[in-house]
Amino acid sequence: MLTLNGSYECHVQNLSLRGVMIKFDRAVAVSEAVTLMLAPSTEISGFVKWQRNGSVGIRIKEQRTSETHFGLPFGWDCSLGPATPRAQ
Repeated sequence: MLTLNGSYECHVQNLSLRGVMIKFDRAVAVSEAVTLMLAPSTEISGFVKWQRNGSVGIRIKEQRTSETHFGLPFGWDCSLGPATPRAQ
């Protein structure tokens, strides 16, 4: 998690469309702006809503994704050319 005071490791406990609950053992201020890096290509920006018992609630303001990923049906391969069923 990126805060005004630096970058720290945290663990996501719960994720919804409007918020994230993380395990975080440092003090953060309510209303502090934060950014979570969920994957190399996904950032979630928001602000701290609450902190208690080693957990922090974050209200999501924006999600940014630099890459688009999608899934194919099980057994399909699209690594070389058009998607085709894999040979059994």
